[in-house]
Amino acid sequence: MKSYSVLIVGLLFTVSSLSAQEGGFVSGGKPIMVIFSNFNTTLTNGEAISAFELRRVYLGYEHNFNEHLSGKAVLDVGNPGVGNLQMTAYVKNAYLKYGTDRLAVNFGMIPTVQFKVQESAWGYR
Repeated sequence: MKSYSVLIVGLLFTVSSLSAQEGGFVSGGKPIMVIFSNFNTTLTNGEAISAFELRRVYLGYEHNFNEHLSGKAVLDVGNPGVGNLQMTAYVKNAYLKYGTDRLAVNFGMIPTVQFKVQESAWGYR
C-alpha cells in the first residue's frame, strides 16, 4: 500500500512539472465589471441639487479552459424606469467559444457584431 502512495505522489509531481513548462498554456479567468454612471447638478431658485446615479452595470466572468475553449457570462444590471430605485438584472451574454486557426464557433447567448462596432467607433455612450 505504501509503495502505491509513493508511486501516485511521484506521478503527480511528474505531471505537474511537465504541465508547468514555460511558454505553455495556463488556464485562468478574470472578472468583468463595467459601470455607467451619471453625476449632475441642477440649479433651481438659487439652490444647487446634486445627484449621482448608477445607470447600468455589467458584471461577469471570462475564463479560458484550454487553448481552444473559453467561456464568458455577463449580467446586465440596470434601471428600466426613470426615477425608480429598482434595479433589474438579466443575462446579457453567456456562451462558450471554441476556436482554432481556421475555425471559430460560439455556443449560447453570443454578443452581436452591431454593438461591438458601435462601441469601438463611438465609445460607451
